[in-house]
Amino acid sequence: MNRVALLIGLLLSAGATAATPTSKADPAIPLSKIVTTSPQSDLQAFEVVFPNEIERRKLFQRISAFSSGASNLFLVDATNTLDAFKASLSVLEGSHSADTPALVNTDDPDRGSHWLVAYLGVGPSQPVSWVVESVTVKRNSIRVSYHQPKANIVTGDIWRFYYWVPLGTLDPGNYQLEFYTTKEKAVTLSRRVTVQRDKRD
Repeated sequence: MNRVALLIGLLLSAGATAATPTSKADPAIPLSKIVTTSPQSDLQAFEVVFPNEIERRKLFQRISAFSSGASNLFLVDATNTLDAFKASLSVLEGSHSADTPALVNTDDPDRGSHWLVAYLGVGPSQPVSWVVESVTVKRNSIRVSYHQPKANIVTGDIWRFYYWVPLGTLDPGNYQLEFYTTKEKAVTLSRRVTVQRDKRD
């Protein structure tokens, strides 16, 4: 079965599938915790986390409609993988800015655990267009380190490279989100996001 089709319907069956938050004391997020549309093998594939093909297809079609070639980084506040994906849609197809973490667009959404949503762009699946090497959290900086493998021959398919990274609960404050290419040793995208104190506290 076409992997792109598999990547699409994955979602509503995952309501009970919660990612395990990573401790703020640990600066590195295990790659195995990252949910992705990328074929990169050491990350969690969408079709494994969200096995319901019909729902996966519907939701991935929504996110694909707003996927350009430009990279993107933002935060969402959600307690499980499915809600993290839905909160992403609040930014990608809704009116929520990326200045603060996005929530699921429902009345009184569950919140209290943050996710980094990273999008590197569109490219062929083989060899993998971008390889994520690490995601680190240090003080108020969250960095995605990656590289682009060299390739003489590539597949002719079109792949959208999204990543949902569980961060646990972030303290209130300003956070700098970064894409960092390890080959050029340079920041390729940076965004400042403000995590506000929960008014319910």
